[in-house]
Amino acid sequence: MERLNTIRTIYEQQKYMYDNRTHSVPDRIVSVSQPFVRPIVRGKAGKPVEFGAKLDISVVDGWTRLECCSFDAYNEAGNLQEMTERFRAREGHYPSRILADKIYRNRENLSYCKAHGIRLSGPALGRPKKGETRDKAQDYRDECERVEVERRFSLAKRKCGMGLVTAKLRETAAHVIAMSVLVLNLRKIQRALLRMLAYLLEILAQNKNWALVQWTLVRPLETGVVGHKSYILLFSYTAYEELCKIFGSDRNEKPREYKRRRKIIETAELPIASAEVRDNTYSNLLSLLTLCPTHQASLKERGLTRDEIDWLGYRTTPTTRLRRIVTELLERGCVLDGVPGFYCQKDTGQWTLDIRGSGIMLPDRNLNGQIEAIQVRLDKVYNQKFYNLTSIDQYYGTQSKCCPHYVGVHEGDEVVCLTEGVMKADIAYSFALGTSYESGFVGLTGVPSYSQFERALEELNSIGVVRINIMVDSDYQVKEEVRKARDRYVEMGVAAGFEVAPITWTQKRKGVDDLYKHLFRNK
Repeated sequence: MERLNTIRTIYEQQKYMYDNRTHSVPDRIVSVSQPFVRPIVRGKAGKPVEFGAKLDISVVDGWTRLECCSFDAYNEAGNLQEMTERFRAREGHYPSRILADKIYRNRENLSYCKAHGIRLSGPALGRPKKGETRDKAQDYRDECERVEVERRFSLAKRKCGMGLVTAKLRETAAHVIAMSVLVLNLRKIQRALLRMLAYLLEILAQNKNWALVQWTLVRPLETGVVGHKSYILLFSYTAYEELCKIFGSDRNEKPREYKRRRKIIETAELPIASAEVRDNTYSNLLSLLTLCPTHQASLKERGLTRDEIDWLGYRTTPTTRLRRIVTELLERGCVLDGVPGFYCQKDTGQWTLDIRGSGIMLPDRNLNGQIEAIQVRLDKVYNQKFYNLTSIDQYYGTQSKCCPHYVGVHEGDEVVCLTEGVMKADIAYSFALGTSYESGFVGLTGVPSYSQFERALEELNSIGVVRINIMVDSDYQVKEEVRKARDRYVEMGVAAGFEVAPITWTQKRKGVDDLYKHLFRNK
């Protein structure tokens, strides 16, 4: 009987749209078996209309809470005040800050947060006021932390069943969604227990000479390493190197030589997309990835703290599920046409991600904080340490185009430092932060990079910079190419009207990051 009433309602709605020559009707039914499901217009590329539940979640101290779940389209901004009041009822006080999407920043919510002493992330409404300066570093940190909510949605869809809700009834579908959020929190508890277990096993390993390989305790072989203290987590891309460290490598084995076959470009390359499009696509791409423990340990060895590593936003290049990553980007409405690193498969017409070597992904940011390119620091160095994410020799690919990388540079700064490399600029700025040497850094992706330096001079002049400290690697004293580039940078800076100060230090510290680490961290 209920199914028959649903069919009658569908007939009445279709007849109403036919008689009134319209394509919309209130509470339109699109499924006979699930009459409570409504079409929700999202405007995404490839999926302008979606069907299913719409929900809001909040993440507090790593715990995920389901705030709202509805099968009807609604404006998320209307739930912010109610969610905040529920937080106050649980914790006994209002939150000090709320990191939310732009849709939540309306006048009512801004007034509400201001009245209760809450900082709502994001820019102010309307045009910027004359003379107003935004704390770009704070905005960047807020956005990096807010992406955690997007990660939870992605994780819930991929690992916790939220992406495959097969329940037919409204109540059971809502329960499946709630259980997915519960599993998210159970995974957090599981990780905490595994970390505790790993810590206990590490203590045992110090006394028993055990090694933990893929969470399995084994005693060392007679021909193996004796006295190995710490456990080892093996991953697919570092398993061989880790095993060589334990059992020793075959010194008689000759290294393999790989010759890259030159591919035939089957179509003209796509023009590169705008900086806004690239920034949106790359930001969403990095939000879907993580930094593996091996790379975290490598950055800690260079002197960075855990908070500094999180703030920099580095990620490990993905080696699996590339198709799933591209699908998620398209579902988020990201544009892949003209974005270096993405290309279209000619036989299937599907977009894919072109990863040409494993390593650390470094976002190359312009003066406005937008990611214009991604540089990859390779794990295994052959001819070069870095390569830029590109798809130039692929079907409908695009050549990469890097920009001067800015970190800690703001309008009104009088002094900035110039060095070579995105990572070097990031690390040096992190070391100098809070000291008397604190100043923004500009990192050029390679030496020489005269075209990037010309662009940097124009942009630095526009924000009122007076002096540029040239801090290229100290090996300019022995490398002719680096010395010529350094001298040329000085000439170009003076010709553009800047005060230019070439900085020199001992060759024991090659880069400015090594110098600052010695000055500020090795004490």
